Amino acid sequence: MNHIRKKISTVKLCVLTGVLVLSLFNVVFSSQTVNAASVKTSTGVRNWLNAVKNKQVKAVGGFGGECVDLARAYSQRFVGKDIGRASISGGAKDYARQGVPAGYVRINYKKGVTARTGDIVIWVKDGGGYGHMAVVYSVTGNNMVIYEQNYAGKRYVISNVVRNYDRIYKGTGGQVTAILRPTNISS
Repeated sequence: MNHIRKKISTVKLCVLTGVLVLSLFNVVFSSQTVNAASVKTSTGVRNWLNAVKNKQVKAVGGFGGECVDLARAYSQRFVGKDIGRASISGGAKDYARQGVPAGYVRINYKKGVTARTGDIVIWVKDGGGYGHMAVVYSVTGNNMVIYEQNYAGKRYVISNVVRNYDRIYKGTGGQVTAILRPTNISS
């Protein structure tokens, strides 16, 4: 009888350990859970962006509600590194010119360049002189769906469609200047 109790206790301990291990494999952010197995895939990026949509995102070391906060929080989550602070003017436009953050390659935008899900796109001439940045959700032809924060007075995450990599409507920054592409996101 004692032997059976020890086996049951061992089984309970194994089950509890398994539950603990499984809970550690989930990544929690802004009260949203994203399965860690999909974290470094396009699907994981889209799931996370959907989870933070209509919420204000504050990166570790950020101010909260800024476009750079969304990009930094995304990078901290998916690349495992912070893209750091803007070091020239203090704005998003700096990321198009300052040193390339670890875990990324910078692509200076020109016609024919195609963004991918998980890329960070940068406009130098947007954001009231500070520039603007957003995370690419999807790309179809020359159109991309982006998730951005602190755009048009909205200090929370929204989605928008950008056609031909150009914000052609009045008061915006025009064409994308640069793309930060993570080296570890698979399609």
